[in-house]
Amino acid sequence: TESQNHSLLCKVSMLVARIAGKQTALLRASMKLANRAIVLDSTNPAYPAELAFQERLSGNPKSALDTYSRSLQADESYVPALHGRIRCKIELGMLKEADEELEFMGEVTEEGDVGAAIDLGMLKALLAWRLHKDDKK
Repeated sequence: TESQNHSLLCKVSMLVARIAGKQTALLRASMKLANRAIVLDSTNPAYPAELAFQERLSGNPKSALDTYSRSLQADESYVPALHGRIRCKIELGMLKEADEELEFMGEVTEEGDVGAAIDLGMLKALLAWRLHKDDKK
């Protein structure tokens, strides 16, 4: 049945979260779906990574950081979770750690992976902005 289809639950959760904006009730509902997908298949790193993304969207980067770590327990090389964890560290002010992880990611990212390169570029720009935002004061 649909309620047991972890893939469908995660896809619906993603859809709802992407259109929810800042509507907390919709984000809570989408996070319940993502949690259900995790319960049904705890080996898929995409499910906790999606939940972490939604936790960050709802303004909770600390919880998202923990959830990204759960995703990486399932697959330590899962790139969306690695990028998400770096983003959370930047948001939490853990800039040195984020910088070190970004440097490592830049070295191990496969050549030709355009999506990963774009994400890394955005994360590097965000980190640079956070590192230097007080310079003009």
